[in-house]
Amino acid sequence: MLRSISVLLLSVLSAATYAQTITLDEAIAQGLRNRPELKAQEVQIRIAEGEKDKLRAQWLPQLSASADLRWNTELQTSVLPIGQFGLPGVPSDATQEIQIGVPFNNALGVQAEQKIYDANRRIDRQINAAQVESRQIALSQETRDIRFAITEAYYAAVFNREKRELARQALDRAQLNLRTAENQLQAGAALPNDVDRLALDVSNAQLSLKKVEQ
Repeated sequence: MLRSISVLLLSVLSAATYAQTITLDEAIAQGLRNRPELKAQEVQIRIAEGEKDKLRAQWLPQLSASADLRWNTELQTSVLPIGQFGLPGVPSDATQEIQIGVPFNNALGVQAEQKIYDANRRIDRQINAAQVESRQIALSQETRDIRFAITEAYYAAVFNREKRELARQALDRAQLNLRTAENQLQAGAALPNDVDRLALDVSNAQLSLKKVEQ
């Protein structure tokens, strides 16, 4: 993974270094900005930390309520033997129908619960703390790896820039020496072998520059 990151950053930083001057801190800041793997780790940390609130909420009082509304369209009818009560003027076998109850019935209930003891509470909190710490360590390690890759690529880009500049200067010197030798050859102050040797130096310098640029 580090190799692929380094290769990618090397190509980006190489182009950026040739085009403009960028400091190492700026390169690291740009490399860490909006990295998807870092954002994913940060989200995992927030999720793990959110479990603390869930564990804490389990110890809050739990309230529950229920309501029941009923309307009785027809009440139950009962027969009352009023003649057996010995009422004056009432025959002994007299009866009377009566309805008991009300046409509507409302019921409301509220229940409160408070957790007093949970044997798993300490274990759950330790597991959650370990998860948060593990996510934080993973984020720190990921950040260090990316910073290292960016730093390595940055200095490689700087080195390649200097190497390219030295190769270009070497080519300029070889070309200047060849032109000088050609002028001396025309004046009879140099040998053809000297010109051929300097022409070979120019070809080698051109090849070296091409390799550096590649």
